Amino acid sequence: MNSQPTLGVHEHSDSEKWVAATLYYGSYGSFTLLLISGLLSVFPGAWSLRLATAGVLLMLATPALRLVATLIHFSYLKEWKYALVCVALLTIITLATFMGINLH
Repeated sequence: MNSQPTLGVHEHSDSEKWVAATLYYGSYGSFTLLLISGLLSVFPGAWSLRLATAGVLLMLATPALRLVATLIHFSYLKEWKYALVCVALLTIITLATFMGINLH
């Protein structure tokens, strides 16, 4: 028997690890792209702007990707009420994005 306190920490399922990985790689990936872009801005060329654009797009896409991973997680657990909330949020984000694009 394990005598160490768990402090509320429990084993995470594989699908929960995917949700966490989405946030981890999205945030650190966008930070890395923006940092490299800043370092390359010293040299002339279009690589700095391309990397900055990719970093900002990844930063903006991370919450939506997390919602997709969460939707898959709740679907796997057959928690349909929470999966429906994820679908509603994704619909709102998608509609707001396309309505914002069409306004310009």
